[in-house]
Amino acid sequence: MNIAENSLYQYNSFAYLLFFPYNLYKKVLMPKLELYLLGAPQWLLDGAPLKGFATRKTEALLSYLVVNRYTHQRSALAALFWPEMAEEHAQNNLRRTLSNLRSLVGSHLVIDRQTVAFATHRPYWLDVEQFTHRLTPLLAKPMRVSLSPERLEEALALYRDVFLAGCVVHDALPFDEWLRKERERFHELAVQALEQLITLYLQQQEFVAGLATTQRLLAMEPWRESTHQQRMRLLSLTGQPANALAQFELCRKILAEEFQIDPQPVAAVRRRMPPSTPPSSRCCRCSPAAGRRRRGPRRRRRWWRCACRWRPRRWRRWGR
Repeated sequence: MNIAENSLYQYNSFAYLLFFPYNLYKKVLMPKLELYLLGAPQWLLDGAPLKGFATRKTEALLSYLVVNRYTHQRSALAALFWPEMAEEHAQNNLRRTLSNLRSLVGSHLVIDRQTVAFATHRPYWLDVEQFTHRLTPLLAKPMRVSLSPERLEEALALYRDVFLAGCVVHDALPFDEWLRKERERFHELAVQALEQLITLYLQQQEFVAGLATTQRLLAMEPWRESTHQQRMRLLSLTGQPANALAQFELCRKILAEEFQIDPQPVAAVRRRMPPSTPPSSRCCRCSPAAGRRRRGPRRRRRWWRCACRWRPRRWRRWGR
């Protein structure tokens, strides 16, 4: 070990011994707050469900502070949750709500006379933070880093449902607008992850997993025509042409009911689907090499042995 490595080792040892009491206190004595907000909200404190919220706005305020981890002015929070009240009454309601939160998770909040913030230095786990962190490369345009199917599956496992599912807060239009935007943001991110996962499964020829992923994406957005086409392709690749055509009829019905439009013609969809008949039983018209210039001696076309029963056109020569 040289002099530089010895100095670095001594410095790290000194830093560990210096902060050892705080790290021990943080790991052992500080309660860990776990928040599951993608879906029906759940709060756990040291593994136990957190109960005792006085109102729905108390739960909504805690979720808002956790997602927006910066310092908030009390006046801004009062206007966000009680916009139709006078400032004095709104401040009184906020004071009572913060008192309820202090009794539940007081160590995870920093509250003074003017500002309120979530204590990020306290141990906590947030599914929204983990979800966005794992799917950050999808937000880059163009996407420079290709995510693996395993990482996409881990991130999508966190997305149980829409953000704060079932959360209804009355007489708080600014909060409802913020909630709508957040739901759209996380929903769009989950859709991009599912689309990327379907593409990877097609490239890796994992057709069964691709079918399950398309089913999940269609459950979120039944009107997505491109996903219907990918599912038809996967059904055809797994030897289910009848189910692929049934999927096309389902897509046509959904688009007609929702938007009064028709999907792409079935002939265009069939051209994108791989053939279901073996290559040995296809003729020149239905073979993948149709339209190419043939080389070698011309052979007689035996149309009665062809699967598509295509009769070749007989051309008349001039002068006979």
